[in-house]
Parts: sequence; structure tokens; C-alpha cells
Amino acid sequence: MNNDLYPLYYPESISVIGVSPREDNFATIIFKNLIKAKEERTLNAEIYPVNPLYEECAGYKCLKEVPETDLTIISVPSSLAWQYLKEADKRGTKTAIVISGGFTESGSEKLLKEKLKIRVLGPNTIGIVNTYNGLNTLFLPEKKATKDGRFLESLPKLKKGKVAIITQSGGISVSILDELLTNNIGISSLTCLGNSEDITISDTLEFLSYDENVEAVAMYIEGIKDGKKFMKIASDLTKKKKAFALLAGVTQVGKRATMSHTASIMSDYETYSSALKQAGIIQVYTLRELIDVIKTYEMNGLPRSDKVIVLTNSGGAGVLAADNAAKNGVNVPNVSGILNELKATGKVPKIASLANPVDVSASGTDESIIEVYKKLSENGFSNFIIISTHYPPGITDKLPESIKKISDEYKNFNISVELGNTEWSEHLRKTFWLMGIPAFNSPEEASITMAYLVKSSKAQPTWRFSVRKEPVINFKGIIIDPESSEFLKEFGFIIPPWGWIDKSDLNRLPYPIALKVYRKDLIHKTEQNAVRVNILNAQEAAIAIEDLNKKFPDGRIYYQQMIKGQEIRLGFVKDESFGAVVSVGAGGTLTELYRMTSNYVCPVTFDEALDMLKETKLFDILKGYRNKTIYDPEKFARTISELSQWVYDKENLKELEINPLIINENGPYVIDLRMNFD
Repeated sequence: MNNDLYPLYYPESISVIGVSPREDNFATIIFKNLIKAKEERTLNAEIYPVNPLYEECAGYKCLKEVPETDLTIISVPSSLAWQYLKEADKRGTKTAIVISGGFTESGSEKLLKEKLKIRVLGPNTIGIVNTYNGLNTLFLPEKKATKDGRFLESLPKLKKGKVAIITQSGGISVSILDELLTNNIGISSLTCLGNSEDITISDTLEFLSYDENVEAVAMYIEGIKDGKKFMKIASDLTKKKKAFALLAGVTQVGKRATMSHTASIMSDYETYSSALKQAGIIQVYTLRELIDVIKTYEMNGLPRSDKVIVLTNSGGAGVLAADNAAKNGVNVPNVSGILNELKATGKVPKIASLANPVDVSASGTDESIIEVYKKLSENGFSNFIIISTHYPPGITDKLPESIKKISDEYKNFNISVELGNTEWSEHLRKTFWLMGIPAFNSPEEASITMAYLVKSSKAQPTWRFSVRKEPVINFKGIIIDPESSEFLKEFGFIIPPWGWIDKSDLNRLPYPIALKVYRKDLIHKTEQNAVRVNILNAQEAAIAIEDLNKKFPDGRIYYQQMIKGQEIRLGFVKDESFGAVVSVGAGGTLTELYRMTSNYVCPVTFDEALDMLKETKLFDILKGYRNKTIYDPEKFARTISELSQWVYDKENLKELEINPLIINENGPYVIDLRMNFD
């Protein structure tokens, strides 16, 4: 367990630096919130205000110097924050939250440059909330005055829950907290990382993985500084807890100086998405989706199976929900065989459609919906999206309570939908909420939330590091010469017959051949017109050699036997955060045009490599059709996996690309290899 952060989340003593007589002072607001929590006996910690300029603040004596505490909260101008942080470290304080902003802008990024024992959250953060001990370092008042003198609730009272929230934005933190608490949904904790100069998202996940008050983690991520560490810690966490993440601000392409097609088409967003998937984290795509997932998990936990029933009295709404659920990987089984007897006995209308979605029609009543719900529950179905629009006369506000009684008996997972914004719509949604059943405004929102939670119930991390015996090579700089490909034989690649023309008899070459010019700056030979292909005999070879020598008099020409098969591109790029990332896709000169690629963080397992081939349709291409397999895709997946493990450990390798890589029934042939070492 990361014990370094325990005093941050569970402090027994806290100092607040910067408290003043001003009511709108951030440090003063934080101090008052902590004092209130202590008076209410939710927070059991000694609290000290610190400001050498005042004798007393908020009715408490101000300390002139920073005391030794478990946690110090610093809210002063950035020019003073560093001084107080050093003093706290010298006193033996274990952790600090630096609320102050402006560090990066003012060039005061000393938190990483100086060796301090104190662990620091921030700077530029709103801090932490821990509902299990009353810790609240937010500088946000619970009530604010309006222009006419009224005081309105600004931040609802904290409530305990099961989900820990991590964000890299104070505004997003408060927005999530506001909506959850307003709907009487609790959380376990909230951590706003700020600039993450010391404590990172990986450090936070490591601590939360051992916190018994946390069942799941929801994250808003704008960037990850320590990708390799993140992969290990996140993969460990998701073996025992569930995790969800929303990515933002990671779509910029071209941060790296590149020489390969692989690097030029690989986006940071794709890398982050793959990293989340490999670590067993479910990615959501909007803030609305993240909040809905947190709400539903807090109320329902996780679905017990991947089978979902859409039960409705509105055919159109039911179809929208079922289609969206199926599109997102949810199993929407046909259940008409189970329900037909209900129609025969008159328990549901004769015009009801009983497949799935199960539509009892506008003629349906509370009773017909309940009959279907009970029958399916008895037959082992436990996940329901209930769309019971209130417009038909047969639907009443007694329905939610009836659903709740049966659901409790069978331990079902329910999501409800009520369309519209009339008073009745609001009333029915509220009634479902009171019964502990999340109520949504649209079938799409309900079905996508169900899909995320179904995926999470099955999600497991696939990323793991394994060590292999590797070939010893000592490359430096940009490597494009054909001799350097030989080491790839160790991983199952085939090197086509080749040789230097100046040492060869043209009459004895393995025609058909390609002629290529080697020169250190000729990285993309085709684009630079340094390749001649489909040379069939010595006469054609002599003409091509003469032409290439005229164009590249300082180059060296070599031949390579032409290979027929499927062109593929296999490449590795060193990501700034995650280290080596592998990319597989269509190869040859059309690589950047088609952009049919799959990117995963190294090292990839055999199963992950197989998934990459399936995501790009290369699995189907290699498998062939009419029983004509080009090459066993599982063998190729194993080759990718083993090479990825070797690349992972090469810290000085910036890029490695085999493009094209041609695969036929004999195996994968390396046609062109490019490597770039620091």
C-alpha cells in the first residue's frame, strides 16, 4: 500500500496556511469548512490556522509558524507557497495540498527540482473530499448570497458512497459533485490533482486500490505523465475494483519528431484509449455519460449478466434503447418464447410485441408490465431498461414501487426512462429515483449507461509485463540498411534473399527482384524514387542499375527478391508518457491514406495482439476465405507480442517500423525496416 498518501486522505492534524479576516479568502473558507466538520463530529483532527500577519482569524488564534502536522493546506500567492512548503517539509509535515495557482506561469516549478520528503497534491487544485472522515478542503462555501440578500445552497451536503472520483480540473470536479449530491448520490472521495507536480494519477490510484471505502474509481483525464507506472498500477487496481474514465485534451497529433508512417498517423487519443482498455478501464465519451455511470453504479452496483431486457409501452423508444444497447455490445435476447403464454392468458394485450424490446403497447397497464417483469425475473433475467411512458391511461405512479418489490426479491439491475418534461414526467422520474431505480430522460442515455456497466462487469486488465530472452544488438541513430534486419529472425520474421549489387553476378540473382538504393538519408525510398521493382532478368537489372547510379551516385545499390502476399505495416513508436506503443495496419504506400490501424501500449500479450489484428480486419484477411488461409493469424499475433516485449525494454528506441511487411503462406517477410535510436 502507498502509505505516503494515507495522511493526505486520513489526517489527524491539519494546518491551513493563508487564513485571514476576509470572508472570501480561500484559506478562510477551507478553515471554516474543516472547523464545521469537526464541530459536527465528522472530522476528527486538530486544525490550526497559520498567518504571521494576524493574531486571530475566524475566532481562532493564528500561528506565526507552520506546525508539524499530517496535512498542511497552502493557499497563498505562488511566490510565497514554495517558502511555506519548504518550512512544512522541514517541520516534518507529511503531506501538503497547494491550492495556489500560477506555478507554471511564473516559472516556480520547484516541486520536482527540489528533493522534499513531503508529498504534494497540486499546485493549482481545489484539493480533496473524503466523505468517510469529513475531510473537505474545497474553498467553496455551502451557501452564497443573491443580490436581494437571500442565501441559496451552492454546494450540497456531503454524502457517503462507493465511488472515488479523480479529476484534473477543479471545475469538472465541482460539476460532478454538485449533480451527484443534488440527486442524493454519495461518493467515497474526490481528488483534484491540479498540475500533478508531485502526486500523480498513478499515485492516487495506488492508494485508492487499498482504500476499503472505495469500490470503483471514476476519472476525468487530460494527460498522464507517468504512463508506464500508470499501466502497472491501473492494471493492479482493476483486478479488484472497477474503473471508468473520460479523456479530454489528448487529441493533438504530431508532438513527436517522426521518420515513420507509423508515427505520423498515430494519435495520442488512440494511444490513451488503448491504454485504458488494456488496463481494464471502461472509457466513456462525455461528461454526461461519466456522471450517469457514477449515479447508476452508486445506486445499483453492476449487472450480473450481459443479457438486457428492454420493457416498454412505447415501441419507438424501445427500439431506440435496444438498438443502442446492441450497438454497444450488449446482448438483447429474443424472449418471445418465454412470454407468449402471457398473451394467450390475456395478461398482456394481444397487440403486444414480445421479442425484445418487449412492447406491451399503449394499451398496456401497470399490471401487464409487472406480469412481463415478473415472468422474465423468474426465468433468470436480471437486467432491465424500463420505458413506461406515463401518457397512456393504464400507467400510474404505483408502477415504480411494484417493480421495486419484485426487483428486491430477484436482485435485479434496473434503469428506467421517462420521456417528456411535464409535471407527470418529473413526478414519475422522481418516484423511480425514490425507489432506488435510476431514471433517465432518453432511451439512448439509459442504454449507453447500461452498456458501460455491463462491459465493466466483465472487464479485466490484459496488460502485463513479461521477460523474454532477447537478441543483443547495439544500434545507434537512424538505421535503414538491409543488414540490420537479420536480428528479426529471432522473433519469427523472414528476411528475403538480398545482396549488394557490387558484389553480385547479375545472371545469378533470384529474379524477380527489386533494386534499392541505400543511403543514410533515403528513409522513404519509394517517395524518393530510389526503388525499382519487378526486375525480371539481368538485362533489365543492368538498365535499372545504370539509372539509379545516375540519380544517386553516392548511394549503394542492393537487390531484394520480390515477395508476393498481403502488405502489412507493423511499427513501434516511443510515446512521451507510455513508452513504446505498437501499431498494426494496412501497409505499403497506402498506409496514411487508409489509416486502418490499431495501437496498443507495449508490451502486448498474445491475446491483445490477436485483438489488434481483428480490429483492423487483418485477422479476416490472413484467415482468408473458402478454406484458403494466407497465414495463421495466431502465429503472427505471437510474433507481434514477442517483438513488443523486446521493444518495451529498449529505452533508447524512438521508432521501429517494418513497412511493408509482406505475409504469405510461408510467414511474415521484412521488406523494409527503419529504426531510430537515441
